[in-house]
Amino acid sequence: MNREATKLLACSLALGGSQEKVPPAAACRWPAFTESGHIIMKTRSTRNIRRRRRREAGAVAVEFALVLPIFLALVLGIAEMGRAFNIQVSLSEAARQASRYAAVHCSEPGYSQTNAQASGVAAAPSVPLTNANIAISYTGTGSCADGNDVSVSVSYTTPWMTGFPNMIPGMPASLTIQGKGVMRCGA
Repeated sequence: MNREATKLLACSLALGGSQEKVPPAAACRWPAFTESGHIIMKTRSTRNIRRRRRREAGAVAVEFALVLPIFLALVLGIAEMGRAFNIQVSLSEAARQASRYAAVHCSEPGYSQTNAQASGVAAAPSVPLTNANIAISYTGTGSCADGNDVSVSVSYTTPWMTGFPNMIPGMPASLTIQGKGVMRCGA
């Protein structure tokens, strides 16, 4: 059997025919053969693939344009949330440290609230705090006596890091974060 007959027979079998009924050569353009005679089935011509790629190039650009804003909002939101969490942890540590200092050193003769506030500022090096950001109050009799609690509240207002939330209607122009620490006096 010659090569052309082999092609037609393979085409006939691939199209669901039998060995006796061989279709004309025009109906069997899609099977290709390697040098060793193995059949390679082509499902689309190269020209159709090129046309399809050109059509899909515009679709990819449209998909990218639709997904990009959502992706950017997600990434910028993660960055803002991470920064806010970092500031919150720092403020909580500053409040804890200031309340600890006030509770332990309040009975000493040289104690002042300014010293407790300074220890709170030193405990949060990643946030530019001042003594004005730290408020100290006492429960019970209003002084740091045994059995009373010292309560420290640290508040810090910062602008948004990326500026992205400013573009959303109803979002505040800045972020206010608070930390609180309470400790028993005389501890």
